[in-house]
Amino acid sequence: MNAIIESLFSTDGAFIVKDFSMLAYFALAIFLFWIATAVQNLLAKHHLQEELTKKDNKAIAVSFSAYLLSVALIQLTIMGSESEVQDSSNYKEFLVQDLLSTFVWTLIGIAMLQIARIINEKYMLFAFCTDKELIEDRNVGTGLVQAGSFIGSALIIRASLSGDTSFTFTESLFLVLLYFFITQLILVFFGRIYQKICGYDLHKEIEKDNLAAGLSFGGAIIGISISISGYIMNYNSIFGLFVWFIISSIILFIGRFLIDRLILPSAKIKDEIVIDQNWGVSAIEAIGFIGLALVMNALL
Repeated sequence: MNAIIESLFSTDGAFIVKDFSMLAYFALAIFLFWIATAVQNLLAKHHLQEELTKKDNKAIAVSFSAYLLSVALIQLTIMGSESEVQDSSNYKEFLVQDLLSTFVWTLIGIAMLQIARIINEKYMLFAFCTDKELIEDRNVGTGLVQAGSFIGSALIIRASLSGDTSFTFTESLFLVLLYFFITQLILVFFGRIYQKICGYDLHKEIEKDNLAAGLSFGGAIIGISISISGYIMNYNSIFGLFVWFIISSIILFIGRFLIDRLILPSAKIKDEIVIDQNWGVSAIEAIGFIGLALVMNALL
């Protein structure tokens, strides 16, 4: 009992912010967020500050928030832990190398997120102009789908980077790019499957500024990305990845249907999304999809 009470009043770790290495990582993270913002402003067909402050564009806000979160997820995978820095026999050398590695790999991750954005625009939401929906129509549903694509891609990049540390930089880059482009194809294919299964014209509803449709689809993208990333973190087989994608997709769609029936037994989900544009129901669908994917990952 004394040990429990002593641990409750301990200040261990509370003053870790005073350590130089943590401050260095913190400063690097802020700098990388700035770079990510500059890249987005350079490549996107809008200026972020103008859209957010002058036009109050919520669609851009949703998409960009997910983009920043994705950059943070990539950084978390690469950064050495505080204990690794402290325990290193050559503290300064380890810190400099790890900061440089974090910087380089995050830049690569930012580039891949931008590629994912382009793939999303051309092949995921191919029936309309994504830029028009985000900028002119301020379509939050489109922003939610793009947000799902960003976070899903970041989870896959994160899984690819968390593999064997004995690989050289070139070998690691090859594997990360290989997994990234294969999984992007898988996500596009998943989008086509979702369009067939959801029971309504997904692109038409999103183009109609249906936030509920965008939220449901965005959540599904994150869910299947969690499932795919879980496999990549545990296994190396590309063939196995395709097999797992098929199996996990079937399980997730069946699970989502069962959750809908159990939680909302008397509701017609299609009508709630298409007619009522009920984003509350879509939120339950999205979280159900994500929750089931997390459970499946825990069992891998």
